[in-house]
Amino acid sequence: MSSRLVAGLVAGSVGLAVYVLYRRKQQAAKVAAALAGPCAVLRKGKAPAKKLALLLLETLHPSPPPASADLQALFASAPAASLDAKAFGAATAQDDDLWTDAFAGSSTADLVQAFATVTKGAGSGPITQQQAITAAKAYGAMHVLASMLMSTSGLKDIQSLFVKFDKDHNGLIDPAELAYGLCNDAKLSVQLGGLEAPESALLFARLARGGSLSFAAFISSLSSFSVAQRFSEAMASDAGKAELRALFDTLDKDGNKKISREEWKLAVRQNTELMKSWFSGHTNVEIREAFDQIDVDHSGDITWDEFEKYASS
Repeated sequence: MSSRLVAGLVAGSVGLAVYVLYRRKQQAAKVAAALAGPCAVLRKGKAPAKKLALLLLETLHPSPPPASADLQALFASAPAASLDAKAFGAATAQDDDLWTDAFAGSSTADLVQAFATVTKGAGSGPITQQQAITAAKAYGAMHVLASMLMSTSGLKDIQSLFVKFDKDHNGLIDPAELAYGLCNDAKLSVQLGGLEAPESALLFARLARGGSLSFAAFISSLSSFSVAQRFSEAMASDAGKAELRALFDTLDKDGNKKISREEWKLAVRQNTELMKSWFSGHTNVEIREAFDQIDVDHSGDITWDEFEKYASS
């Protein structure tokens, strides 16, 4: 083989290696940009579900942080490379030191619930890492949308999004319209985490209670999600639990360990700003609707146990 031919092969190999490295860097930058919005929202929280979703999304980075790399290894070592909530809780309990930094202060039960919360809709049995990541993307997108509710301008943006998604202008959006809207709005897709068809389907399932979604139901779903996350964040620390308990006691005017609908309505009238800060409502009607979301047994009263269950729902 001539030296010229050898030199050409070497140059070609080096060129190919440089190109592959360049493409990998491009893809890594694209992934980082797409995940920036959801990851920024998830980093603000202390709740185990937020932490788990963040770890799942960060496994997509070319150099994932140690806890995300450990999570990848956990999936890889599981039977059929799949985990369910109980298996995840059991595996993390076996090596507490490994997960201390990632889930400080969380019990095994907390982690089981976190896995179930993040991967809701991904499957009824054990799921793969890719399925878990798909669910985490939808979960992160819910957080981004819910955070928009916290301002009047954000609420207007959500209304504009709904109108854009509603292609047939019938006042409802269906799964196909949501998927089409996300695929044809690159800016929005990136803002929500680079959602594609599988993530879009899970996002719709989280938002809708049927085959279509009205604007009122869209806002109600996001508001309910936002309230549950606010509660979940509070329950993630002793100080937060104390704050949530103080709220319960404030609303329980007669001290009978229950909050009646009338006590709730009174609080809406007399402590509007306090109620808005906890229950994500821009109107008194929306805050009143939060009562029905927390009163899971529909008894007409809210107990502290229901407050706690709502936080982990």
